[in-house]
Amino acid sequence: MLGVKGRVGHISGLGDDVTQSERFFLGGRDVRGFDLNGIGPRDTGSGGAVGGNNIYSGTIEVVSNLGVTKDAGVRWTVFSDFGSVWATDFPSGVTKPDDETMRSSLGFGILWNTVIGPLSFYWAKPLAEQSHDNTKTFQFSIGTRL
Repeated sequence: MLGVKGRVGHISGLGDDVTQSERFFLGGRDVRGFDLNGIGPRDTGSGGAVGGNNIYSGTIEVVSNLGVTKDAGVRWTVFSDFGSVWATDFPSGVTKPDDETMRSSLGFGILWNTVIGPLSFYWAKPLAEQSHDNTKTFQFSIGTRL
């Protein structure tokens, strides 16, 4: 099975700046190979993500059975993820560049539907990253979409 998905977003305040909790964040399951909230502008003091007012992301993924019976619920996947988050109104203490430079990754995974819920194991390598991004090669989840 071939899957393609994408997301685009923009947020702006009505006369006020957009607060950090209202901004977009990117990484983790959205762009595998990057840590949760690992993409985008960061606070220069703490190194934490500050989010952005603009976002785009996408995935191209192939999923197939792992050579075992379909009833076993084990599948493999090969994927490429990409995206960016930017535009923070440049509050003081935010690292630059704060631009729409695309980040991307390539990886594979094992997906398993178990009696306790779906398990997923992903290995991904960033192909395009910025120096302030946080990467994560291996990701594991239980009980979320497969």
